Amino acid sequence: MYQVLLVDDEHYALEGLKSGVDWDKFAIDQIHLAYNIRQAKEIIERHPVDFLICDIEMPEGSGIELLVWVREHYPEKEWIYLTCHVDFGYAQQAVQLGSLDYLLKPVRYGELENVIRKALDKVDKRRQEHAFKQNYDHYYGLWKMHQPLIVERFWLDLLGRTLSASPADIQSELLQRSISYHEQERFVPVLIVVQRWHRKLSPRDEKIMEYAMRNAAAHSLIPGNDMGQVVPLQGGGMLLALLPLEHNEQTGGAGWRGTCRAFIRFCNQHMYCDISCYVGMPARFHEMIGMVEKLHVLHQSNVSAVNAELLVEDGPGKQMAAREAKDSELPAMNEWTELLKLGEREKLLTRIRAFLQRVQTEERGNAKLLHYFYHDFIQMLYHVLQLKGLKAREIFSEHIAPERAASLTRSVFELNEWAEHMIEIALASMDEREESQTVLDKVMRYVAENIDQPLTRKDIANHVYLNQDYLAKLFKKQTGHNLSDYVVGERMKRARSMLENSGMSIGDVAVAVGYSSFSYFSKTFKGKFGMTPQEFRADGGKISDYLQ
Repeated sequence: MYQVLLVDDEHYALEGLKSGVDWDKFAIDQIHLAYNIRQAKEIIERHPVDFLICDIEMPEGSGIELLVWVREHYPEKEWIYLTCHVDFGYAQQAVQLGSLDYLLKPVRYGELENVIRKALDKVDKRRQEHAFKQNYDHYYGLWKMHQPLIVERFWLDLLGRTLSASPADIQSELLQRSISYHEQERFVPVLIVVQRWHRKLSPRDEKIMEYAMRNAAAHSLIPGNDMGQVVPLQGGGMLLALLPLEHNEQTGGAGWRGTCRAFIRFCNQHMYCDISCYVGMPARFHEMIGMVEKLHVLHQSNVSAVNAELLVEDGPGKQMAAREAKDSELPAMNEWTELLKLGEREKLLTRIRAFLQRVQTEERGNAKLLHYFYHDFIQMLYHVLQLKGLKAREIFSEHIAPERAASLTRSVFELNEWAEHMIEIALASMDEREESQTVLDKVMRYVAENIDQPLTRKDIANHVYLNQDYLAKLFKKQTGHNLSDYVVGERMKRARSMLENSGMSIGDVAVAVGYSSFSYFSKTFKGKFGMTPQEFRADGGKISDYLQ
């Protein structure tokens, strides 16, 4: 639920807002009214207001002054101005202070409701970030207090082959480390793999969240049992839970399916990630390395299942892992190429989704098939962008790193997200180039038609309705020349043509190409062609090739 504060010195305006907007559909259960800044401050201090809709000029101070006070004391609150003042200075101050929007009275309620939805979206995002931070801070505190355990070290040494896997050597090691395991103990190994984080994390944050997940796995999979253990595996994003068999001795690995499913749901909701659990068969210490290797093979063969619990004893993926990807299983890239050329965004995205959905639902996918698809897809993108005169390497440099490819070809879901994102980037780059080319055509035509005028950069920018600095950067990017140098060059080309093909005086030529100063025109002409206009005409219009 949300709370809103409406601030206006006109009683009828507040009542109109209160009755005109459908507040219930936004889950706004409290609407506070204030007729001046003093009342507004009192309400804000007493109630958890989420956002404000405020007038500008009111008794006892302006809405700008109120926003300054709110930004100092309650910076998280969202703000919408609704006023009859069209003064640009007010609007500029509002933007600088972080107002979400600046609406003019009278406003259509539909337009206002759209802005209210944006405000509530920002409120929701801030609430989610706050909840995430609380969760993060809690586990960060646990992480800082963590101390290595002797039992954990034993498992890591065993799995890392630092210890001998012979039963006699294992028993000796258990005695030496004072670990109360019996050599005939059996454990069900569960490989826990993070398939995707729902939000972008720094490497440090990812480590902390993995530690949080490790604690959650211990509580969920082996609650109250010191015999079980959850250990991290090399490479990151993987945990191995070692579950004492006694908990589900009658069913073995299959008995953990429901527990794993509950743990996966917990991670989805509270750890902000997708994971899968690969459950092995019961194994003794000396059998554990071989069983864990089978779990890794099972993981490597899984490219479609997300948030799933997969059992070694069921053997899913064995056939997929053994199959070779065939050309007939790959999509028709020629058709996709034509769709991309034509800018058929929706048709192309539909084809991508349909292909990858088919791979997933028919369980015919394997890592090799995704690998082939990945490279065919990149080749298609490079081909089309090259035809459009774009440098694909520069556009996609951040999206085709080798380590990224390894991750994408392990998951249908991630590959689909990546492919759609790459299409959006490609289409945006193509649209930008076409738009830039249209702008450049207008600029060049305007310069040609007004070559006898002063033609400042501001004049040209106003003609194409762009900021002059942005236009200068765009022109430089697309042509490789400064805009001012281009204008001078066009003036000189026109002047040379006139000197060659007309009987106009040099002074008249200077005026005709936009120069009011004869001496400045003569100096510029010489700088361009290596001779003065008089020398050029006297020489019959001959210019050295390297100066042309």
